Amino acid sequence: MVLQNTIIFVLMVLFSWNIYGLSLHCHENERQALLDFKKGVIADPFNRLSSWVGQDCCKWQGVGCNNKTGNVVKLDLRNPFPSSDYLEVIEVNSSLLELEHLNYLDLSQNNFTGIKIPKFFGSFQKLKYLNLSYAMFGGIVPHDLENLSMLQHLDLSGLNLYSMSSGSLPSSFPFLSSLVLSSCGLDEFPSFLSHANLSLSLVNLDLSRNNLKGSIPQALLNMTSLEHLDLSDNNLKGSIPHAILNMTSLEYLNLSFNELSSDVPIINELKKLYHLETLDLFSNSFQGKVGDFENSLFPSIGYSLKTLKLGDNNFSGHLPNWLYPLKNLEILDLSANHFDGPIPESVGALLRLKELDLSDNLLTGVVSEVHLAKLSKLKFLSLSNNFLSLKIRSNWIPPFQLDFIYMSHCEVGPQFPEWLRTQTTLMVLHMHNSDISDSLSNCYGNLSSLETLDLSYNQIYGKVPPLPRHITILDLSNNKISGPIPKNIGHMIPFVEFLNLSNNSLNGTIPGSLCKMQNLVVLDLAFNTLSGTIPSSIGQLQKKLGTLHLNNNKFHGEFPSALRNHTRLGILDLGENALSGEIPWWIGKDLVALQILSLRSNRFNGTIPPKVCDMANLHILDVSRNNLSGTIPTCFRNLSGMLLLNGSISFGQYTQEIMQVIKGIYLEYHITSEVELPFNLDLSSNNFVGQIPEELTLLTGLTGLNLSRNHLTGKMPENIGQMKRLESLDFSSNHLSGSIPPSISAISTLETLNLSFNNLSGPIPTGSQLQTFENSSYIGNSELCGFPLQRKCFHDEQSHAPSHNDRKGQPEGDHLKINWFYIGIVSGFAVGNWGVCAVLLFKKTWRCAYFRFCDDIYDWLFVFVAVRAVRLKIKLKCSEVQD
Repeated sequence: MVLQNTIIFVLMVLFSWNIYGLSLHCHENERQALLDFKKGVIADPFNRLSSWVGQDCCKWQGVGCNNKTGNVVKLDLRNPFPSSDYLEVIEVNSSLLELEHLNYLDLSQNNFTGIKIPKFFGSFQKLKYLNLSYAMFGGIVPHDLENLSMLQHLDLSGLNLYSMSSGSLPSSFPFLSSLVLSSCGLDEFPSFLSHANLSLSLVNLDLSRNNLKGSIPQALLNMTSLEHLDLSDNNLKGSIPHAILNMTSLEYLNLSFNELSSDVPIINELKKLYHLETLDLFSNSFQGKVGDFENSLFPSIGYSLKTLKLGDNNFSGHLPNWLYPLKNLEILDLSANHFDGPIPESVGALLRLKELDLSDNLLTGVVSEVHLAKLSKLKFLSLSNNFLSLKIRSNWIPPFQLDFIYMSHCEVGPQFPEWLRTQTTLMVLHMHNSDISDSLSNCYGNLSSLETLDLSYNQIYGKVPPLPRHITILDLSNNKISGPIPKNIGHMIPFVEFLNLSNNSLNGTIPGSLCKMQNLVVLDLAFNTLSGTIPSSIGQLQKKLGTLHLNNNKFHGEFPSALRNHTRLGILDLGENALSGEIPWWIGKDLVALQILSLRSNRFNGTIPPKVCDMANLHILDVSRNNLSGTIPTCFRNLSGMLLLNGSISFGQYTQEIMQVIKGIYLEYHITSEVELPFNLDLSSNNFVGQIPEELTLLTGLTGLNLSRNHLTGKMPENIGQMKRLESLDFSSNHLSGSIPPSISAISTLETLNLSFNNLSGPIPTGSQLQTFENSSYIGNSELCGFPLQRKCFHDEQSHAPSHNDRKGQPEGDHLKINWFYIGIVSGFAVGNWGVCAVLLFKKTWRCAYFRFCDDIYDWLFVFVAVRAVRLKIKLKCSEVQD
């Protein structure tokens, strides 16, 4: 009996094992449907569908099956690398309809090449999860999706749903708990939000990154089940409505990057949201006091709070001890406000804190061990741009391992903090302008994980020591570092993208190993005493190099031919060196991306090559203080980058310093991303001859034009008045003649004008602010007249007519003199005129002689004009015959 039972049990196990094993194999029709879908995929750079072979599709990547039936119930093809490695799909085969048991479909973060969302997606009756976000579908969302009555999660982010703002699609899903419509182009809150079914079921609502305007609607009032609400990155204004203030189930509230405000302390207003774990109000218009977190036995906001972001608002006042009750807080961001006073010691009691950002405030006082000694979980610390001093014992060993430290514009020095050496996981260290006066070798010790190091604007000295190998951003500018650049620097930091060693005391030559830095985007070695020729190895950086600053050194030789293939180069500054020879003809042909070109204060000779005119992206051209000659090219009119249409210059993600001579002085611009820079053309201090081309006036985007100290002749351009953005104009020390064009009065932005030491003549035009400049703007032109010069014009009253206020301050005797002067003029005119008329009236012989003289003059003028007209017609006919 026992044996019989054992046999039966074994047979049952084998039978169930066989059935279970068979069920793991997917159905053939579903396998074929998936293969048909794969045929529409034309690019799979990460080989995510390489496993789609063989008979058992349940084992394919992204495919999930029911363990009992073998039916495909899940198709998850979301791209785990959103910025790249897209699946590229040109067709979605309708054979996918064979997947009739599908309840999960995710095609997000791929490239469906603008094809329409298939209507048959609405036939997946069992679908509970649908994610088509950022999948690059085109067209409108088909109403067929309304048939998905079982849907619980819908994500259409990145699709253009502008036309759906008042539609009813999501209201068709009675079980919908999660709705994500981020970056969909919505400019108003969809009306379906007020639908009863949706209000009761919805737990997660994300409408971030749209164009929602106005105030937050009360339609949210009935969404009492909401736990996650994201309305960030819109154009919302006004206060937070009571609809949100009463959502006691909320765990996540993100209203960042709007223009919301409040009349009462924001924490007091949100006190009912005691389940809240994340509160993000970053970058709004909140102001005044923050309010107090209650430290009581009753639950209130702060009780569960883990993330608090109030940065980039207008909050003010001291940081009170209200931080103390936030026992669960992990992220605290109060940056970019107007908080003042010391940092409260209660910060040190936030034992779970991982990120602390108090940067860009008005905080004062000392940061000591009391603030940091218990923060064992801290990974991110930012105290930059305050008035803080770091006072910590040299032998202190912190309990944390930081990944990010930002202490720029804090008093950290004079020595590097010893505890920095213990931070072996540190990736980013910013101590810009931190009063450090120490040897660079004492800084980072064993910090082998460093990727970003900014120690600029300190008093750091010594030679460049060995650097952490994985550095990508290195800024040691504006210090006292001396000696040569290490010969092996290219092998030392091969992954560097931004290298700034400017404004130091480096000498020697540029090492050839620089060519190993194949990721280099910005190289700044300006303001040192480097010498020699610019090495040819720099030509091997053409892959990514976008900015090259070698200005203010002692380089010699010709323009580096190694730059010829640098098609990505946007900024090239070789100014203030001893370079010589001609500017190469290929510069305009090969350096097509140049936006800024500065060759000032070198020894270049010859003419400006015509190919320079092909540099359509050029915004700033400075070739001043060289030995260039010839005429100013008329083709400069083709420099379309200097037109008003192109208003800004793009510099990527790195902060840079650009030097320009504008308004007669050196100006330094700290720039990042896209910024408005003065568009400048400076050809001064050369040997250019000929006239100023009228075509220059077409460069209407210029804010600075300097042609001074050349040998230019002829007149000033008549249409110079159309350069309405000019702030600085310098034509001084040339041989210009003629009058100042009246159109110059139309330039209302002019702040600096220098026309001195030419041969200009006539009156200084009136209007605008031309009369506000000093005499020095016009001196050296002996035939110029009018205010502000002492030399008066014949019609002086046009140049400087005294105002009512001027006359008001004159003595009474002066008024009498002026009045008698005008009375004399009028009387003389009347007596003279009537004297002549009386003689002609009563003396017949004089009258006849006078009118005979008038007739003779008329006849002579008639004959003269007629003869000239005939000659002109003959001349025109002859020229037509020759053509």
